Amino acid sequence: HQLMIALLAKEGIDPNSVKFANVGNNQDVFRAVVAGVVDAGPSTIDVYNRQAEFGVHSLTDGEFWVELPEYTQQGSFVSQRAINTKRDQIVRLLAAYAKLYRYLHTPESKQDFITARAKTLGGKADESDSIFQWEWIQKYKPFSVNLELPEERIRYLEDINISVGAQKQRLPIDKIADMSLARDAIKLLTK
Repeated sequence: HQLMIALLAKEGIDPNSVKFANVGNNQDVFRAVVAGVVDAGPSTIDVYNRQAEFGVHSLTDGEFWVELPEYTQQGSFVSQRAINTKRDQIVRLLAAYAKLYRYLHTPESKQDFITARAKTLGGKADESDSIFQWEWIQKYKPFSVNLELPEERIRYLEDINISVGAQKQRLPIDKIADMSLARDAIKLLTK
């Protein structure tokens, strides 16, 4: 919902002029659009290359990754207690993520990506879909290879949270994020 609010705001559309319906997760939203239950809704890229097959199309200016580059699509969260008691393990896990993200952004990752996706989906992965997703990763480089989330992106998300009533006011940045874990993880990769 917040992603839709952000996109509408960018396009100058009053969210109050839109009738929102909660039909479930991304897959449910896509099915609802295909079935005509709702007029439009966000989806993941796993069906992007199959729009014609389902009789749908992407809206003009509706590609979130292009229109809202400042929107953080996914983050990693951990409790303060875990940071206090398992910092070393968390840093090593983050280093593994950074290494994976860096690899996924390279041409060398293609076959590994296709193979991993097929294993993960238990043989249900269409190779052309896997190739499309891998090519999308190559084009848009969606992963933060240095793991850091800049303060301005955090503030942007807070402002959206405030606009939809999910948050009352901005919080001190040190209460929201500890980027020292990311910096320590990156240091492990340079050793």
